[in-house]
Amino acid sequence: PQETQVFRRILGILDSQDKIPYVSRIGDWYYNFWHDESHEKGIWRRTSLESYSSAEPVWVVVLDIDALAYKENISWVWGGYSVLDEGPNSKWDRVLVTLSPGGSDAVVMREFDLERCAFVSEDENGFVVPEAKSSVSYRTRNELLVGTNFGEGSLTDSGYPRLAKAWRRGTPLSEAVLVFEGDQTDVSANQFFYHDRGYWHEFQHRALDFYRSTKWYRTGDPVQSAASSRGAEFKRLPVPDDAGVGTFADAMLISLRSDWEVCGSKTFVAGSLL
Repeated sequence: PQETQVFRRILGILDSQDKIPYVSRIGDWYYNFWHDESHEKGIWRRTSLESYSSAEPVWVVVLDIDALAYKENISWVWGGYSVLDEGPNSKWDRVLVTLSPGGSDAVVMREFDLERCAFVSEDENGFVVPEAKSSVSYRTRNELLVGTNFGEGSLTDSGYPRLAKAWRRGTPLSEAVLVFEGDQTDVSANQFFYHDRGYWHEFQHRALDFYRSTKWYRTGDPVQSAASSRGAEFKRLPVPDDAGVGTFADAMLISLRSDWEVCGSKTFVAGSLL
């Protein structure tokens, strides 16, 4: 197929320097992941808003996946990143980079320093989650919420995390503390914490299947550990299992996939945003 006209046309499109470099903002920088004929596995790069607005932006390479794969002799595939968001005073200096060996569903999560453009090693107490089907995110600078393969009974029948644990920096992953668990028959279970326009939110989530999930919520408190008994209690959200839930500042947004009758007197139809 490499000799066909269709193949050459598609390859030319993929390698074109005229592609729009879509960006995501982290702090004062605008980041883009880029593929071309010189970077088959891709480079993660950044530029300023002023530079991005120009005809020829000047990019700084943050992480070269081709070079990393060559150095470590592993066929790494870029899987994205999760940012450390500490609210209004965030330094925007750390992310968790997701790398897949050979493009498999199982991934490795490694902490990355955006100021040094380098991974934070385990010798520096950096977070590293070994290869598994994992759900990992920052809760605070020194604590992660981790769902991964902790051993027997820690995965669902679907092979995804069943347990969510709080992992403190400087401690072994084996000492992470259980904070939430789903059922063996769930697709997955996780807990996540984030900042939204001046407010902190924390959810627990059990995916019953690909369309239905049960959800619990509490106001987030970055001062308390996820494992602390001093934090507010989670309360189950009284919404349909197939509803989507999100936030905007201090408001909760509910998107309906099916009709929802409330208190026997009011029905919100499928497709409504509440």
